[in-house]
Amino acid sequence: MIKKTFLTLLTIFILIVGYKASTYISSTSQDLIPVCNDNKWGVINKSGKQIVPFKYDNPIAFEEGLAVVCINDKCGFIDGTGKEVIPLKYNIPFSFNEGLAAINKGDKYGYINKSNQEVIHLQYDAASSFSDGLAAVYKGGKWGYINKSNKVVIPFQYDNAFAFSDGLASVKKGDKWGYINKSGKQIIPFKYTEVTPLKNGFAKVNSANLSGLVNKEGKEVIPPFYTNLEAPKEGLMAACNNADNGDGYKCGFINTKNKVVIPFAYTWVTDFADGLAAVQGYNHEWFFINKHGKKVFPIKYSVVGNFSEGLTSVCEPVCKCGFIDKTGKEVIERKYEAVSDFKNGVAAVLIEGIEKWGFIDKTGKMIIPPKYDWTGLVF
Repeated sequence: MIKKTFLTLLTIFILIVGYKASTYISSTSQDLIPVCNDNKWGVINKSGKQIVPFKYDNPIAFEEGLAVVCINDKCGFIDGTGKEVIPLKYNIPFSFNEGLAAINKGDKYGYINKSNQEVIHLQYDAASSFSDGLAAVYKGGKWGYINKSNKVVIPFQYDNAFAFSDGLASVKKGDKWGYINKSGKQIIPFKYTEVTPLKNGFAKVNSANLSGLVNKEGKEVIPPFYTNLEAPKEGLMAACNNADNGDGYKCGFINTKNKVVIPFAYTWVTDFADGLAAVQGYNHEWFFINKHGKKVFPIKYSVVGNFSEGLTSVCEPVCKCGFIDKTGKEVIERKYEAVSDFKNGVAAVLIEGIEKWGFIDKTGKMIIPPKYDWTGLVF
């Protein structure tokens, strides 16, 4: 019963907040699915064939053709056939990015290539993945940035630092965050308490527990004003403020010029996906609207997901879940205890009673029988 409640509540939470499943089926291994039985992880393909045996302690995510795997706190890498191509001897390896992976042995960090050659020796106190040709590394109590030749291109002077994206990186001095470019020049002032990486030219920033938006030119396009603000998706941003009566939120959508496009008339909203967004009314029921704020079909649900590959998960009641298309038609019957989003034509479904996960295609056909305790598709 405890297991059932945990699985159900976690999946419902993922759906409610609109959290999208990570790309556990990578672009190089699109037919591979991580699965778990008896607290051990392995990998199957879309035909249900076991590719990687149940022996690892972590969910298996392929990046650049390789995946980190760990047993008893020792980690290495496997390829898409399940072969251990880099021995399990590292403490904390990162996934490969731009051909290199940060690794840790003892109390020092360095970098290896896909041939397991140590191209940057273990010398740093902490390290992160390469992005835009640079990586943040920690030494002597400060963070700086190196290139792939291990040349320090931005000096060790920051109290925290994250990866570059869209040409900028968020860095911290004292208790404030700002952004620098790849030359180390400050582009956005150090005045925020929390920040996110830039994506599509924008980043969310927080000050005094309120959220705003900056662009990569360093302009604060939306001053910190909203209790909750999401990054732009399909040209619009989900935004919320405290309700006037102090009970919960009032939420709607704005554009990047801070103009209200869809009124703040909902208790919660999710990002737009495929031109539609799920919103929750003050009666706690969920439904879908288009970018004009118009309800696109009358059906209401207890729980909804985001559209992915033309379908979205819906639950009514909470533990009877299926899928609808963009017209509101129920294309896969609401009969599952919980479901994931579709990824590469496959969705995970939890079968009530046996409490096992199986996999269906977009017609609703069960293509892999329900026999797994857990799967990376629901993350």
